[in-house]
Order: sequence, then structure tokens, then C-alpha cells
Amino acid sequence: MVRFDVKASELAFYHSDLKKRTEGGDYKIFVGGNSRDVLEGRFSLSR
Repeated sequence: MVRFDVKASELAFYHSDLKKRTEGGDYKIFVGGNSRDVLEGRFSLSR
């Protein structure tokens, strides 16, 4: 098992108004050696 923390600020991006912020919702993370053979993780971000 591998664990790592993802901060909300690391999910932020620039919106059309050029302000950087996050969006709440469900996210998926894929980890693997190629795009076919991956493990999938899920988490939610609350706003």
C-alpha cells in the first residue's frame, strides 16, 4: 500500500476570470507504468 496526501491547493487551476481556485467534486487518480495497466483511486473535495 502506498499513501500520499493531495492538498486542495494542488488541484487548483485558473478559471476564465484568471483567478486560481479549486472546484469541489469527485476526483479519480490513476497510477501505473502505462495507460492500460493502472490502479485507480477516488476521492471527493468539498468546497
